[in-house]
Amino acid sequence: DVELVQTYEVVPRLSTNDLARGSQRYDKLRGWSREAFGKNVAFSDDGLAAWYQGDSEEQFGGIIGDGPLEWKQRGAYFEVRIDDVGSDSPDGLGIGVTQTVPCGIRSMPEHIEAIKNSWLVGFDGALWDCRTGTFSDVSWCPKGLRIGDRIGVLI
Repeated sequence: DVELVQTYEVVPRLSTNDLARGSQRYDKLRGWSREAFGKNVAFSDDGLAAWYQGDSEEQFGGIIGDGPLEWKQRGAYFEVRIDDVGSDSPDGLGIGVTQTVPCGIRSMPEHIEAIKNSWLVGFDGALWDCRTGTFSDVSWCPKGLRIGDRIGVLI
């Protein structure tokens, strides 16, 4: 299960490629998408910070970026900073990537791994691989993240 129990902030040094999909154009990653997010998510006015505001038993805490990552010589990278933590959830942060653009998500699913073409890691020490449609165990469990921690994803 994916639950947003911490506050995440997009680190401003992120950059992206342009991506056109139908009439919707995604230029630069500037923050969290306001097109596709869980019903239990709230955003800061500038769109850089998001937090879970539901009951710890509820889901629907998924968020995605508002644009694509830029591929560089060593891959694509993004980073989030933990600004607050919660203690009610059995899982920790789930973080990853998707090839699905925000307008391709009609409504954010209860569990974020239901988004097509997504790879995620974290939770309670698990990795979601959309190619196999299964979770597998990993050694990283983000339950112990603290305020000020930064988590980076390099693809």
